Amino acid sequence: MKLKQRLTWQFLLWLLLLIVMCLALLLGVQRFLILKLERGDSYDVVQAMSSIAKRITAEGDGTLRIDGADLKELNQHGYWLQVLNDNGMEAFSYQRPADMPEHYAPGELVHYLSPGAPSGYLLQTWFNPHSEGSKWTWIAGKKAGAGVYFSLMDGRQLALFGFIVAGGFAAMLLSAYWFGRRLGSPLLHMMNWIQALAGGVYAEPAGRSGRPASLRADGSIHSSFRLYHEVTAALSVLTRTLDRNQAELIQLQRNQEEWMAAVSHDLMTPLASIQGYSELLASSRYEWELGEVRTYAQTIFDKSEYLKELIEDFNLTFRLKSDGLPLKRRSCDLVELVRRAAIDAANDPRNEAYLISFDTDRGSYYCELDTRWFRRALDNLLANALKHNPKGTHIHVEVLGPVIMIRDDGDGMDPETLSRLFQRYYRGTGTQEKTEGTGLGMVIAHQLIVAHGGSIAVSSALGEGTTITVALHKQLFDET
Repeated sequence: MKLKQRLTWQFLLWLLLLIVMCLALLLGVQRFLILKLERGDSYDVVQAMSSIAKRITAEGDGTLRIDGADLKELNQHGYWLQVLNDNGMEAFSYQRPADMPEHYAPGELVHYLSPGAPSGYLLQTWFNPHSEGSKWTWIAGKKAGAGVYFSLMDGRQLALFGFIVAGGFAAMLLSAYWFGRRLGSPLLHMMNWIQALAGGVYAEPAGRSGRPASLRADGSIHSSFRLYHEVTAALSVLTRTLDRNQAELIQLQRNQEEWMAAVSHDLMTPLASIQGYSELLASSRYEWELGEVRTYAQTIFDKSEYLKELIEDFNLTFRLKSDGLPLKRRSCDLVELVRRAAIDAANDPRNEAYLISFDTDRGSYYCELDTRWFRRALDNLLANALKHNPKGTHIHVEVLGPVIMIRDDGDGMDPETLSRLFQRYYRGTGTQEKTEGTGLGMVIAHQLIVAHGGSIAVSSALGEGTTITVALHKQLFDET
C-alpha cells in the first residue's frame, strides 16, 4: 500500500475512533440522565400526591379544596399541580402553566407523558382506581431542561456525572494527543533530519538513547515510523549519498590542489628552461658555436612541444566534458586500428626495453569510429602501461570481437590509485616521481571511449599487473 493510501486510512481509522468515543460519551450521559429521571429524586412527588388525595375536600360544584401546606410543599420542590375528573376536565389546579390545557381528550394525556416531554414539562401522574365516587387523575409537573436534570441529583450523583463527562473528554483528548504524536513525531523528526542535511550534517538525528530515533536497539524500524518507511528509507539513501559525495568532494579538492601544484611545477620547469636558454642565446657576451646553438634550440623546441601538448590536453578534456568535441565517424577495421597502435608503440625506440604483443580472434571487425580520437585513446592506454611499469614488462594487446584488452605483468596499482584512475585531478604517481606526460592521459582515454558509446574497466593489484578492458557497443559494428 502506498504512503498516500496508508495516511488516508490511518486518518479515517482515528477519525472513526474519535466519533465512536464521542457517541459512547453522549450515550453514557444520556443513559445516566434517563435513569435519573426514571428514578426521580429524594422527593417522591407521586407519594406526595397520593397523600394529598387522602386529605382533599370535594365541593358541591365538583371542585376540590386542598390544604395550602401541601401545595406549599409542592411549590418548594418546583412542581405545579393539576387534578382532572373522570371526563378529563380540570377540577383543581395550582400554578398550572398557561400552555397546559384545562381539558384532555382521551389519549391526549398519554401524549404529554411520552418520552422527550413534548410539552416542555416533566410530568408525573397518579391515579387511584379503587377510590369510591369520582376518579381523580393527579398531574404534577415541572419545567424540563438542563436544570431539571441537575436538580434531580444530589452531591454524589452530580460528582459522578461530572466525572463521566470529564473522563470522556479526557479520554478523547488523550487519544487525540496520542494520535497526533504518533503521526506528528516522525514528521518533526524527518523535518529536523532534512534541516540537518541542509546544514551539512549528513547523519540521522539521534534520539535520547543516542541512536537514530527511527530505529530500535536491534536496528529494526520503530513502529511509529513504519507508516513513513518509504520516506525514511529515501532519507537514509540521500544521507549516505550526500555523505559519500561530501567525502569525495573533499578528496577531489585535495587531489585538485595536489594536481595543480604538480601541473604548475610541470609548466614552470619547461618555461624556466626556455627562458634560460633564450637568455643565453640572446646574450652578446657569448659567441656560440653552431652545434651549441642547435642544442639549445632543440631543447627550447622540446619544451615548447611539451607546453603545447599540455595545453592541448587541457583543451581536449574540457571539450569532452562539455560535449564540445564532434566525432567524425566512419567505417574502419577495429582489428587493424588496434594492431597498428600496438605496432607503433613497439617500434618506438623509447619502448625497446618492453615486450609488446598483439592477438585477435578474427581477421577483421568493422565498426563506426572516429579513427583519430579512438586511436588517441588507445595510445594513451598503451602509454600509461609503458610509463608506469618497469623495463622488461610484457604488455599484451588483444581484440576479442567488440572487446579490447590490454594486459601487463607489471607492478599493478593499489586500491586507492585504481579507484581514482579516471579522476580529472588525480595523478597515480607522486609529484616527486619523474614522469612524462601531462597527467591527463587516462582521463582523456576514458572520455573518448565513453564518447564513442563504449565503456572501460580496470582490474589491478600490487605485484599482479593490470588489465584494461574496453567494450564497444555492438550497434557500432557492421556484422555483414
